[in-house]
Amino acid sequence: METAGLDAIARELCELLQQQVESVVGRKFSDFTEEELDTYQTRKRRILELRFELDKFVRAT
Repeated sequence: METAGLDAIARELCELLQQQVESVVGRKFSDFTEEELDTYQTRKRRILELRFELDKFVRAT
């Protein structure tokens, strides 16, 4: 994987993690609307995908 690819993964991961934090600060999951919960879960899945990609990069180096 090229450095540019790693940078893109890191950037997206940071953005998604920030969005996750902002969505839960001062709230309970029970306060989420169905749409908010779906969005949260979608970001969570994407974060897991990106972590997998980072793991592949680490193993390849």
